[in-house]
Amino acid sequence: MTESEKQLRNILAERVAILDGAMGTMIQSRKLDEHAFRGQQFVNHGHDLKGCNDVLCITQPDLVTEIHVQYLEAGADIIETNTFNSTSVSMADYRLEQFVYDLNFAGAKAAKNAVEFVMAKDPSRPRFVAGAMGPTNRTCSISTDVHSAATRGVTYEELVDTYYEQARGLIDGGADLLLVETIFDTLNSKAAFFAIAKLFDERKIYVPLMASVTFIQPGSNRGVTGQTVEAFWNSISHVPLLSVGMNCALGPKEMRSLIEELASIAPIYVSSYPNAGLPDPLLPTGFPETPQSLAPQLTEWVENGWLNIVGGCCGTTPAHIKAIAEAVKDKQPRVLPSVEPYMRLSGLESVTVRPESNFVNIGERTNVTGSPVFARLVLAGDFEKAVSVARQQVEGGAQIIDVNMDEGMLDSKAAMEKFLRLIAGESDIARVPVMVDSSKWEVIEAGLRCVQGKGIVNPGMLAVYEEIPKDLLELVEDVLLNRRPDATERLVTFAETVKKTDKTVAKDDSWRDGTVEERLSHALVKGLTDFIDQDVEEARVKYGKPLSVIEGPLMDGMNVVGDLFGSGKMFLPQVVKSARVMKKAVAFLTPFLEAEKKAAQNVDRRTKLVFATVKGDVHDIGKNIVGVVLSCNNYDVIDLGVMVPADKIIDTAIAEKADIIGLSGLITPSLDEMTHVATEMTRRGLNVPLLIGGATTSKRHTAVKIAPSYQHETIHVIDASRAVPVVGALMKPDTRKALDLQNRKDQEEIREQFENRVSIQLLTYDEAVRHELHTEWDDHPIAAPEFTGRRVLKEFPLHELVPFIDWSPFFHTWEIRGRYPDLLSDPTRGPAARELFANAQELLKEIVDKKLFTAHGVYGLFPANSESDDIIVYGDVTRTKALARLHTLRQQKPNQSGKPQLALADYIAPRESGRVDYIGAFAVTTGHGCQELAGRFEK
Repeated sequence: MTESEKQLRNILAERVAILDGAMGTMIQSRKLDEHAFRGQQFVNHGHDLKGCNDVLCITQPDLVTEIHVQYLEAGADIIETNTFNSTSVSMADYRLEQFVYDLNFAGAKAAKNAVEFVMAKDPSRPRFVAGAMGPTNRTCSISTDVHSAATRGVTYEELVDTYYEQARGLIDGGADLLLVETIFDTLNSKAAFFAIAKLFDERKIYVPLMASVTFIQPGSNRGVTGQTVEAFWNSISHVPLLSVGMNCALGPKEMRSLIEELASIAPIYVSSYPNAGLPDPLLPTGFPETPQSLAPQLTEWVENGWLNIVGGCCGTTPAHIKAIAEAVKDKQPRVLPSVEPYMRLSGLESVTVRPESNFVNIGERTNVTGSPVFARLVLAGDFEKAVSVARQQVEGGAQIIDVNMDEGMLDSKAAMEKFLRLIAGESDIARVPVMVDSSKWEVIEAGLRCVQGKGIVNPGMLAVYEEIPKDLLELVEDVLLNRRPDATERLVTFAETVKKTDKTVAKDDSWRDGTVEERLSHALVKGLTDFIDQDVEEARVKYGKPLSVIEGPLMDGMNVVGDLFGSGKMFLPQVVKSARVMKKAVAFLTPFLEAEKKAAQNVDRRTKLVFATVKGDVHDIGKNIVGVVLSCNNYDVIDLGVMVPADKIIDTAIAEKADIIGLSGLITPSLDEMTHVATEMTRRGLNVPLLIGGATTSKRHTAVKIAPSYQHETIHVIDASRAVPVVGALMKPDTRKALDLQNRKDQEEIREQFENRVSIQLLTYDEAVRHELHTEWDDHPIAAPEFTGRRVLKEFPLHELVPFIDWSPFFHTWEIRGRYPDLLSDPTRGPAARELFANAQELLKEIVDKKLFTAHGVYGLFPANSESDDIIVYGDVTRTKALARLHTLRQQKPNQSGKPQLALADYIAPRESGRVDYIGAFAVTTGHGCQELAGRFEK
């Protein structure tokens, strides 16, 4: 153990350690231009470097060190190097692959210089440099190729090579520990840890390791690839980590339940450094949480015993870190939990084998040596049907699937890789762990490089004799060695005593009883292709035209997918899988579409879209997934890649006669570039719709900043699942006009709200009190109630409550804006509102008629007086016993024309007036049994 590791472990044993905040936020605040990024070293480099923050470690090392110093002086114990993207995979977008070692060495050096500078001024406590190793902008576990679900944008081996070079540069530059962070694909992180282990083994060294995962969907407990928190932890628990944690993508409110779960299962130190809330590009830092609002939330996590290390990610600044450090300085760190040493496996979900567990069912039919059907499919190259064998195994109750490709006529290694990559994209299969089964080491190794979860190796030759009960062992050996003439009968007799009736899990095909529309929707949501041709043909006959099938039931099904994804009930691999079902459906209809066009001498082409990640941004995973989904829906997508300047986007759109342009970006500077592209589109006279997407984009920013720069349709698309219906609507004249009108109306409202925001200078509290409301209570009439005390309403008749329902918020919840009842006659929203209202009335009638829940209430009227800004509530008119003191707030926003600064207490007679005043209160239930009933209705 190194001296720095001893010091760090001592700190973690005594208190909560402080991690730094966002480097990118601080760099972006400097508004550096292209010249500043290039410096002297890259003045003649053949590619733009603006936005490549990592290169500043070489070209502007003093600036990077200065930012590190600010975080150290704010209270950080650990600072991260400015090397998040310093891998050859990510740097290829800037043509800086050959500088990976130099970038990491310089990044570690800049951070180390900051530590030495601060330690020279204040040696009271040690500080540490964590070498930051980001996830790259590629994924090992998800295909972004619409034509091949087994294709990957990067291989495990390529990631190992680039992470090895990154780790080498960081350690040589002086990093005290290595932090593999913002993990969105667990397989990528496993490649990083493998590369680090390789470097450690070669150099006979060790530095502490930290891991940090990211979850992108608020309200969901699954990551980008679909793994749960526990499945992620099981996947990397073999790594000798100092800590595991979460960062980025989510703010503290969205991350809270996830970090609570991780803290309960990881027997090592836990870290968290969330974003400063969800992105809001119209704010100065792009995020809403201030130091004063973020620190209390993270302090609560510490007080709950969830954290050992805390800091901030995107949008946080030295001020945030200072507030956090001050808030937690006297708090006790999390106590490491004791975790039973059970076998803990994972696919997308976790599997724990406990002593009390029943037999673990392993599906053996995905084994070419044990299943003739599977072998025949694999040998014929029909991997799609081979995947269905795995699905049947899981649907039949298999908790693990065994995959074996050891067949003389097979390239076993290639077959293993292809099959495992295919099932990785099938969430219903990938949820269970994989057993890689082979007698060949190279096949086992190749298989493990495709598995993001914690799997099992089955080499087929492990000794298990010592685990067989002695009585059974004797019987088995008698048969195998032919030691007795009655050996077989004796073994059969023994088997009869232990046999168990097989439990057959019936395949649920009840969905096949629905209408063709329901069946198509189910197939799209579940990603099922078994009956898609049959159902699409039935729909074609019913609807008459193939295009009507695409625009009708198929598009309706994709809308359901979008709703489920938006609510966190589906995740990206499932969306891509649904898109592939759509592709197969469209492929079936294509000959009919072509025949119709030929008969009508119609030469219409497919809708063409030009997609690009804008200049200065290298992030494209989300864009790629949108491209896959749209391609599967029969759209022609031209993907220009990353770092694409405005001229190239527009030139390509003109040359290709594109119908739509789509812009993507992840970092805040991309937002300005998107506005620039929109301005250039106006200057050059384009009139095609412009779609905006990416993590930092928002409907609000699009309305306020981008849309005013382009007079044609400018629409924010929240995620991949929403792209299809938006593009579909834009390509039909009637729906395009309606969508455009509604979008413009919504954007105008957003702009008005934004422009009406005024920066208000609040009065001090003392000033507000001086302008309180003054009432002559001696002459003011005070009505006495008919009773004082409390009254209870038990099982109030539900039908009497119905007339008091305010339906406007109900419609708003369903995102149908307007005021009831005028909304029902609105020419645009009316039809949907009337249908929704009718459905609600039907449910409401059932609730009332069947008395499906009970409504209770309690209300009371009590004597009261005010005292300053408080209201004192008494038990009776003698006012000798106070029941409660209610604190009210006084207005501090200055009122015009000398109007008083009000508080609710102003409306209650003060105690010194000598008069008795009164106050009322009530509380109602939303209906006992309401939650269970809602769950039943949802199903």
